Amino acid sequence: MWLLYFRFDDQGQIVTMHVRCRLKRDAESILQLAHQRGLSPTAKLVEYALFGAGATIQAYTVPNFHYFTDETFRARWEQVTH
Repeated sequence: MWLLYFRFDDQGQIVTMHVRCRLKRDAESILQLAHQRGLSPTAKLVEYALFGAGATIQAYTVPNFHYFTDETFRARWEQVTH
């Protein structure tokens, strides 16, 4: 499992999120998308990290950021494009 941490600046509003990926190549693909923009046309990536983990990653307490699987992040990212 892989976990991506993103911090985007969207016209002065900071948005943080985590994206869980099964494969490293999926994480690298999501990172490439995030470098282009966030989940809105104006969100710019300002900070990121990629973490490798053991068998699974579960989010139990997610108070101030969004948590996605790679599939849901990619789907939301594509919605902004169209």
